[in-house]
Amino acid sequence: MFLRSLFFLLVLSEAVQFCILPESPEFCTTVENGVSLRDLIAYSLQAVHDGGVILRETRNQKNLQITAKSDSSSVTFADEESNRRITSYFERNFAAVAVISEEATQTSASRFRPRSKPFRRYERAARKLLPTDVPLNSSSLTIWVDPLDATREYIQGLTEYTTVMIGIAIDGIPIAGIIHKPFLVETVLGVNLPGFRTAAHIIGKNVVLDSISHSAPKKVMHSRSHVNQEDVEIVLNEKYGFDSNDFEYMAAGGSGYKSLELVHGRAMYYIHPSNIKLWDLCAPAAILAATGGALLDLELNEINFSKDQNPLHEKGVFAVFSKQKTFVN
Repeated sequence: MFLRSLFFLLVLSEAVQFCILPESPEFCTTVENGVSLRDLIAYSLQAVHDGGVILRETRNQKNLQITAKSDSSSVTFADEESNRRITSYFERNFAAVAVISEEATQTSASRFRPRSKPFRRYERAARKLLPTDVPLNSSSLTIWVDPLDATREYIQGLTEYTTVMIGIAIDGIPIAGIIHKPFLVETVLGVNLPGFRTAAHIIGKNVVLDSISHSAPKKVMHSRSHVNQEDVEIVLNEKYGFDSNDFEYMAAGGSGYKSLELVHGRAMYYIHPSNIKLWDLCAPAAILAATGGALLDLELNEINFSKDQNPLHEKGVFAVFSKQKTFVN
């Protein structure tokens, strides 16, 4: 795994120059088809912020414009407009990178135009997390976008579950994730690169998140709409050999919300024994890895987030707040 991860950092293949010290050419390197991870993170932070703005505005104006998708799930104007705003940043600045989103870009009368540069606070956040930039090959990158996670709860007014998520993967490995809670004004950024700084931060607060410095209660997060507690207890008992009576259970909406409960140490596991989409998982997988946890399938295998993967993930989810402190070997 380490060798595979190290390889993608060394894949060098229009050339872009990256400089550790911009004023010193001897500290520069040239990368073919290069994408700056630091720039990608800064623009992604700006994108989730702008997506979150339209979610709040639409909810406050009660102008949801709910329709049904081909799979009978609901979609709102906010889903589609958030998606348009987010993907416009990647289309404008990272056109060579594959972007896969839950929603299709729709024609809109909105006058929104993406910013030419991210807000300085997002540039500073990216620079703080990556003091040395990391050049990546655009052909190996995939960006997974969920412009509104927990749409059902958003429609019901349960906006505490609402998140906007962007996950960044290279060669299928999730290396960076952003989960933004637009109604609670919290944004968590995680970067997970072997050999580089590994950390997750709450943007705007001087807080570094990790699973080493605290313990989590024996609480299991699960979906409030797609699975029931009995399904989760069966997984714990029969698949992992736990006594399900030892755990407290919490049903919640949205993969982003449930994953952040683990990141913050408020729950030990997140279990989802049914189908789920990859855009629901890429950002949480990167952030949990950055904090010392993991998001795997039910067989405890890593999930592949390459652009050629079927977005429908059929092997379930087992996420843990800490790999060191879990009871699963």
